[in-house]
Amino acid sequence: QEHYITKLRSFLLDWIEKNSITLKGTDATRTIDTGIRCMNWSVLLLHLMGEDLIGDEDARTILGSLAELQ
Repeated sequence: QEHYITKLRSFLLDWIEKNSITLKGTDATRTIDTGIRCMNWSVLLLHLMGEDLIGDEDARTILGSLAELQ
């Protein structure tokens, strides 16, 4: 259902906006949290993109955030 996708997109983009990746790090970017987030977001993004449920710009934002976590 579209309202679930809209809310999911909102949650992901809001988290990215509020949790900048820095050299110092934060509680939200600890190694274990980062690994779990990358694993979950990667699988989720594959499904969203595969079903055309997320736009290219949002997908690039999420992928960019995952790349920053590396």
